Amino acid sequence: MPHSLNTILRRRAKGTLAIAAAFVGFLAMAPANGAGAPTADQLRGEGKACEQSDGFLRALNPADQGVVDQINGRRRAAYQQEAAAAGGGTDVAAVGALYAQSVIPKQPNYRACPN
Repeated sequence: MPHSLNTILRRRAKGTLAIAAAFVGFLAMAPANGAGAPTADQLRGEGKACEQSDGFLRALNPADQGVVDQINGRRRAAYQQEAAAAGGGTDVAAVGALYAQSVIPKQPNYRACPN
């Protein structure tokens, strides 16, 4: 049975700062489609993307969907890696929600998606 968000928070509280610091660096990385491609920070700052409560970016401009998909692919891989490291059937969706709650809002140009 997957662990709840509260269980993940309790288990990982000790290492949260280190995880957050690593993830901040991860979020700032340029997408894999080449140098000069927009980052999540740039897309949010330009009003082309927003952050969902599940820890993934949403494109607000169809022209940016490909870049957003690449960023979300890297985020998904990071969430899967974190879930595996937590062990015990930790749910990947709960990891994404945890980052959406505690790490992503602290990023430059944070923009939450409208409901």
